[in-house]
This record gives sequence, structure tokens and C-alpha cells, in this order.
Amino acid sequence: MISVSSNYKTAALKSVRNVNAKLSIGSVDFGIDDIVSVELSRSPSDGGISVGGTSSARLIATFRGSIDIEDRYVVTFSVGFTAVMKIGTFYIVEVQRDKGFTTIEAYDRFYFLDKPCNFNGSADGNISALRFPATHQEMLKYIGDICNFTINAKCEEFAKVASKPVYNSESNNPTNKYYTYREIIGFIAACNGCNAQFDATDKLIFTRPSNSVETIDEGNCESCTVAQDDSFTVNGIRFTIGTDTAFYIDANGAAYDESLPGIIETVNPLATVEIMEFVWNKLGGYHYYAVNVSRRGRGWLFPDDVIEVISNGTTKKATITAISYELSKDDGFSEQITSTAESTEQSSNRYSAAGDHTSNAGAGKYNSTTIINDPVIIAEKTKEYLQYNYSIVAYNAGDRITYGIADTRICIQNYIATRISLVLSQEDMGCPYGNIYITKGYINLLSKVNFAIYENMQFSLELNSIQESKEDTYYRWKYTFECTKNGEYYKETKQADYSSVNNTKHFTTITWKRIFPPTQDCPCGFAEINVVGWYYPRDNAGDGWNYVFIGPSLYVEFANIEEYNSAVKLLNTPIEKSDVTQAVSKIIEAGGTADFPKLGETDVLYIDSTDNSAYKWSSKINAYYCVGRDYFSIKQIQSAAEPISSEAEILEAQLLQDMRSPTEWTLHSSFVPPKGYMCITDFESGQHGIKIGDGNTPWSELLYVNLYDIDLSGYLKSDEIADWAKSDEKPSYTADEVGAAEKTHMHTKSDITDFPTLGTAAGKNIDYFAAAGHTHTAEEVGAAAKSHTHTKSQITDFPASLPANGGNADTVDGKHASDFAAAGHTHTAADVGAATAADITAVVNAVSIGGSNLLQNTNNMALYARSRTVTVAVDNEGYSVATAAKTDALGWYGFSTKPNIRYSKVRNAQVTISFEYRSDEWISSTDGQNYPVVVLATTNVSETDNNRERYVSIYNSAVPKPTTEWQKYTKTVTVTDNVFTVGTENITDDSWFFVQVWNHSANNLQIRKLKLEKGNKSTDWSPAPEDDERRITALEARVAALEAAAVSGGEV
Repeated sequence: MISVSSNYKTAALKSVRNVNAKLSIGSVDFGIDDIVSVELSRSPSDGGISVGGTSSARLIATFRGSIDIEDRYVVTFSVGFTAVMKIGTFYIVEVQRDKGFTTIEAYDRFYFLDKPCNFNGSADGNISALRFPATHQEMLKYIGDICNFTINAKCEEFAKVASKPVYNSESNNPTNKYYTYREIIGFIAACNGCNAQFDATDKLIFTRPSNSVETIDEGNCESCTVAQDDSFTVNGIRFTIGTDTAFYIDANGAAYDESLPGIIETVNPLATVEIMEFVWNKLGGYHYYAVNVSRRGRGWLFPDDVIEVISNGTTKKATITAISYELSKDDGFSEQITSTAESTEQSSNRYSAAGDHTSNAGAGKYNSTTIINDPVIIAEKTKEYLQYNYSIVAYNAGDRITYGIADTRICIQNYIATRISLVLSQEDMGCPYGNIYITKGYINLLSKVNFAIYENMQFSLELNSIQESKEDTYYRWKYTFECTKNGEYYKETKQADYSSVNNTKHFTTITWKRIFPPTQDCPCGFAEINVVGWYYPRDNAGDGWNYVFIGPSLYVEFANIEEYNSAVKLLNTPIEKSDVTQAVSKIIEAGGTADFPKLGETDVLYIDSTDNSAYKWSSKINAYYCVGRDYFSIKQIQSAAEPISSEAEILEAQLLQDMRSPTEWTLHSSFVPPKGYMCITDFESGQHGIKIGDGNTPWSELLYVNLYDIDLSGYLKSDEIADWAKSDEKPSYTADEVGAAEKTHMHTKSDITDFPTLGTAAGKNIDYFAAAGHTHTAEEVGAAAKSHTHTKSQITDFPASLPANGGNADTVDGKHASDFAAAGHTHTAADVGAATAADITAVVNAVSIGGSNLLQNTNNMALYARSRTVTVAVDNEGYSVATAAKTDALGWYGFSTKPNIRYSKVRNAQVTISFEYRSDEWISSTDGQNYPVVVLATTNVSETDNNRERYVSIYNSAVPKPTTEWQKYTKTVTVTDNVFTVGTENITDDSWFFVQVWNHSANNLQIRKLKLEKGNKSTDWSPAPEDDERRITALEARVAALEAAAVSGGEV
């Protein structure tokens, strides 16, 4: 239940209400007059009461107006009666615009949490891997940290989870190997007997039925239905933790039976006996009724809230399993409350969504229109043989699986790219461009070693002129590659070390090396490309065109499927064969693509039996795509997450079979079916013959397992067999008639040719052997007597001296007892060279931290006084950057903060100045000063006057040599009057204090994140408090103007 004020509740219950609402998208608000309609729905699962549910709440809104909206833009919905209350936070996934109106579809965070959770930490190292054993709370905190949301759920303190939860340890594909963030959250919620939801403020919470939060009288509802006999009682709870392992608990200790009524069941690999007892204690025996209520909206109820409904004079307890809100200008604000409580004989609410690894929570795997033609049912014992190792040769192209290149040029990201071998040989130098801009690309995508994501890339090649004499101007090329690398700004530059008088021609071009087919992550395919810069000539010798690679080799996606199709030409015969990798967990056959589910699953291979083709589902383009048109061309299916992997992934499927006529099978008689593959022959007689592959034997040599086809050519035919042999009564013969001995007969010794000779053993008489119990003396066997002694001389390794504790030895290893310290001796800190407690305290006390920025406008340095060669711009990280151009001779170019600080604010105080700076390749100036200079100064003139002649005195500090990367400069100064060594005017408390940064070098210098703070420790950059106040004031003025425009119907 959402907590609301008493005033809000009173206003909601009035007979006449003034409904108000607000839809906030980013920083823009749309009020009740702009909103056309809003629909908001929440439900943890599909059926009745559940545990482990993680269904995503949904918002659909239409409003008047149009703004720029991107995917995952945050939108909040607030409703109320004059004053409004936030009832949901969502993220936009779809936008439609029509005739001045905009419709958005948005979901809460669960929509975006279907990604593998490996607990290995973030790629940038900011979030560490989670170490196991770990508690449920630690696992939740990790997910919240890495997915950037707040956890407002408290877990019970169960025993720690011993090891990282893994869905399929044998898989190399992360999507198939690990559970998703959403699933892990569902497992933990189920362990606590709860569902998981995101509340109105975007925080993760756990919910389960408890005490009633509201009583609803049917007289106050538009409609109210209470099913008097339709109720549900929790009679048992079952958690499945593995393929064949499950925990079941009920009140009677009975064995689980799938026909038992009133069972809550889910998949939960984290379950233990301790957890089962806890969940049963929370939910066992819980009883509620089915209810449907439609009434004027309140806005404070949430799924899993318990309500009491008064109908026909009786009060029934209900549990909210789904709730929806609707708002429109004509119909006002209403809510629909549902309590699904199926009878105890029904079980459609039995499975919660937490354990469904392959589908979205709350959604069935297949819709009711799915048709499976002639399914073959495999017994459980046979399932172990159903493992497949297939290979799809190249990519679908018409009636074969292939992809090939028919041209040297392709189109990618709206640029023309030329095959790299032709470019470097100058057979085709490619399509010439100026600067090249590419939105997104990857490096090391295939090997995953040092993998990185590059975004907003710019490639440029320029010629810099150098005036070396009055007669000659030389040119030197320089390339620049700028982008955002793994979320951070990155720049790479290179300049030639030679120059040419005539080097004035240059351009850039794009080359490609390889093309890769669509995958789940790249549904339109991708290519490996390079950007090449051309310049002419290289030097004064005029040796023709030369090239330089700009930036790294990149894997870039095609902008759309048309670009990919154009690139590969969809040939019917392969030019280059390559493995296209797909991942399947099951195979489904249907009589045509129209019978496929409307929404497919990415790990299922769909077979169209009408033309013997195979399809996969892409969740990114929401469409099926063909991966093969002949079962016999499929040999190996690998992981879709690593499309070029050479390691085959062995996958388990539920069934795989093919039915053909005898003639069709004969055409493929050499085909070797995989182990478990069923080859079904459809005879004209209507009989079906089944052969099961073993992975080694061709089809022609396999035997039918349900038909008997025996070769009888070596046997007598019926007419060749005598009549007596066919007769039921066979003749009898005596032993003498057939030349045999009688059944009972005897032999003499002489009749036995190999009868043994008696009286000896191995040729020895009995008197040759000793008696069984004889003995020997020690002397007879050459041994010493049991009791004997030795002299010292007979012991070869007798020690030269005895140990200290075993005799009268005076030393141990040459040391006397006085050479050792007593066992209980001690040392002082000085003895061991350690700091004392007083030393540590003194160091800590010396640390002083300020924090607030004393300088205003540091994120808008365009307001500062600066020399004409200093420009100010905002970089792609949103910071104000001042660029001071390189100087000539002894020139000084830089800027001054407006002296908006009174000297009294820093007088006799310890202050720290800090900023980030960088430059291109650093070259010392002609007078040897190769550094920027920081100046602290005061003036008695007006706040806005920065004339250097009016400075009273200055303090110089040389900054370390810049590099091409941003680095931070920090300097701590105690500001006393005698610090300022130049100038004679008196300094007073009313003097103005300011900061300058000057460039005195042959290179451009960039400065950002300027900060002046009290104390001797530098903290992260932040704007001055006055800057924040001005920004808030400006926003308030903007809101007031928008409200005024909304009232008047005008524009701001």
C-alpha cells in the first residue's frame, strides 16, 4: 500500500472531487489539461496468490504535445485531488506521434532486468565481484548496485548461499549459463515468501499478504462481485531446485501429488529445508476469496494488499492479485481491483514466474493457436540420448544456407565501404569523405580480450601549415579519433614527423574486412571495418598517395537489415562458408510459419514441416528469421552469444524427428543421423518404420526398431523341407540306430588318454619337503640375536655434540643461552621503527576538508574574462571547457575568474585549488617555459574589472607538464597577505580575490572542473552553492511560465 496523507485520503473519499494529475517525462511536466488518457496496471503473476513473481508494471499514456523522447526515458505518473501523489515510475519503450498527440508505452525496471547475472562485477571495475558464500541481502545489494537502483527489501537471515547460482554450468554462452537479474530477485523473494515489485518511487520492495489495509463496501462501488464459493486455501508449498529435486511441505507431512489441491509451486534453486519451513509459517493455511471491484480511483492500493469486502451483509477477505488505474478527461479517475482465488481443484495459479528461465514473467510459453503436427513423444528414459551437435553452414540465402560477397563495396551505417585488400593495393582507394561519424562500434568483439564499446566516434584528418620561411609554407598531416569509450571520453591523435611543401590533398575512406550474419545481439548483422586517411604527396619527392589508419579496427552493426541483405546479396550458392551459430533448448514443429507462436522464444528452433525449413526468433526485431531449409544441412548448433566460437555447445532437446517416403530416404541413404535422431519412413501401406540414429551408422545400414526385415536367403524354402519335418508328430530313433552310446555307460582308466601319474609333486617325493610347523634360529638365517648391543664406534652417524636439553652441551649452533632474549620480552614502537598513537593522531588532525566550491560559474566559464584566443565549449561529459590557444614567443593567453570572492572569505585560511587539464603533444616554448601558470590575485577595483594593471599582488605556481589525457592539478596555499609578492597597494577584507590560469607554451591548453575550496584536501568538482540556487530559480521561473502558457493557451 502506498502511504498517503490524511488530507489526501479525505479528498479521495469526497462525493465531489477535483481530480488532478501530472505526467513527468524527463524535466517536462504534462498536467491534467494535457493528458488525454492514462492506463496503469500491476500484477505480480498470471494467476492467484504466488511467490517469486517479478512481473513488470505497465503504463500507457496519451497526451497533447510532442517532445523529444528516447528509449528508457524515465516517466512518472502522479494523481490526486488538487494535490497530487506519485503512484508509479516507468521507463519508455515505445513512442507514437499523431496529429499533435503523443502516446507512450512504458514499463518498470523489471522489463530491463532479463540479462545474465554472473556476479563478476562491472566491466569498468567500479563494482567488485561478489564473493561467495553470500547472503541473500548481499546478492540483492550487488544487483541493485550494478543495475543502479535502490533496494528497499529486507531479507531473512538464512544460511549463506555457498556458491554462485548457475543455470547451466556446461554452457559457454552467458545467456544460457547464468540466471538473469530478474530470476535471482524472484528466487530471493520466493525464499522470503514474497513477490518482488518496484514501488511508486522506483525502489525494489518485497510484498506478501498480511493484515487487511482497507474495508470496501459494495455500496460505494460502481460494481462489486464476490464469489461466495470460489476461494483458495494454501494447503502446500513446493519449490523445485533442480531437474529431479524438489522440496514439498504441508500441514500433514504428506508426499507431494500433482493432483493435490491448493498448492503454490515455483522453481527456486536457492530453496533449503530452513527456507521451506519459513515460507510455510508465513503462508500455510492462508485463505481468501475471489473478488472483482470497480470504483472511483484512490491510487494507494498495491498487489498483495489484503482487503475486506462487504457484500450481501457478509465480509470476505480478498488478496489483490492485480490492480489497474485509468484516467481520462471525460471519465475521470477509476480503479479495477482483482482478487483471483481459483477453487482448490484448479491449479493454473500453481507455477510462479520466478523459475521460468526462458520467458518473460507472467507470459505463457505458447499461445492457444500453436499447432504441433504428428508429435513424437519420447519416454523420460530416452531423454538422455537426445543430445545434438549441429552446424549451420553460413547464412540463409533463398533455398540454401549461405552468405557471400558479390561486390567490392558495401553500405554500412549509410557510408560506402570498400574491401580493404583493394584499398591498400590502391586498386580502389574507396569512396572519399571528410570527417566520418559513426554512432557505435566494438573492439575485440570476437576474442573478448580487452573488449570495449566505442560510441559517438569522429574520425578526422587535417593538414597543419607551418611557415618555415618567407618563401615556403610546409604542411604536416595530423589525424584525430575521438569517442566515448566504455562511457568515458577518449581521444587519440597522431602527427607526421615529416612535412611537404605541396602536401595539400587529403581525404578519409572506410574499408571492410569481414561480414558477419545476424545474431541475437546484432539482429541486422555486422562487419569489421577500418577508417583510412589518404594524403598526397608524402614529401617533396612526390612519391604518390600514402595512407594512415585512423583509430582501431572496429566491429560495426549494419544500420538495418536492408544494408546487410545488400552487402551479402543473398546468393543461392555459397562463396565463403562460415559457421552461423544458434542456440536451442528445444525443437518445435508446425505445419507452416503461420502456426508459429505470435511471440517466439530465442532458444527454440522452429521447424516448418511444409517446406522442411528451420527458423529462430529475434526479440530485437520481433520476427522469425530462417536458419536453414534442409534438415540434412544442419550439423552443429552453437552459442548465439559468441557467433564465431569454434567450441560446439551440446544442447538437450525434447524431440527431433523427420518423416519421409522410402524414395526420399533412399536419396539420402548415406546420411548419418545423430544419436537419438528419429528417421521415420512413411510407407504407402500406412505403416511407419522408425530408425534411430547412433551418430556413426548411415541411414541405409540402420535397422528399423519396430519392423523386422531379416535376410532369409541362406535358409530352406517351404517346398524344400520334408513333410515329416513339418508334421506335429516327429519320428523317434534308438542310440544304436544313430551310432551313439547309451545314455548310461562307463569307461576304464585305459580309456582315458590323459589320466595323471600319482605319487609325486613337481617330480619331488614327500620326504623332500620340510614339516609344516618347522622353525629356524637367528644364526641359521644370518641374523643378529633379538637382544644385542653396539659400541660407539659401530654407530656411523653418532653426533659430535648433544642438544642443550639432552646433556651438558654449552652451545646451540655456536650460541650461548645469554645470546637469546627471554620468552616474554617486549618492544616499544621506537624499537621497531613504528609510528606511535600520538604520531597517527597528529597526522589525522592535520587533514582539513572543505568541499564547497568558492568559485562561481565554473561550469559556465564563458562568463569569465579571458583573452581573445580563449574559447569555451561544453564537452560530451557536460563540463565547461576553456581552451587557451598556443602562444607565440612570450605571449600569455588565459582567463580570470570574475573576482566575486571577498578577500575576507579566504584571508589567513588554508585553501586548495584544483582543476583538470590536458593538451596535445607538448612542445616547450622558445624561452623554455613549458607549463601553464596558475595565478592567485586580489584587486581593489570593482567586482567585474579584471584589468591586470589593477592587480595588487600575485602568487605563481607552475603546473606539471600536460599530457593528451585529462589529469588533475592540485595546489594547497595558506592565503596570507605576504603571499602576494608583486604589487604595493594595501590588501583589505573588502578586496576582491580571484584565480587566473595562463597558457605560456607552443601548444593548446584545455581546462575544466575548476574548484577552490577551504582545507588541504581536494574533493571532487561541484558547482558553487550560488550556482545551484540560480539554477533552481531559473527552473522555477520556467515552470511558472509553462503553467501560465497552459492557462492562456499561448506559447512560452
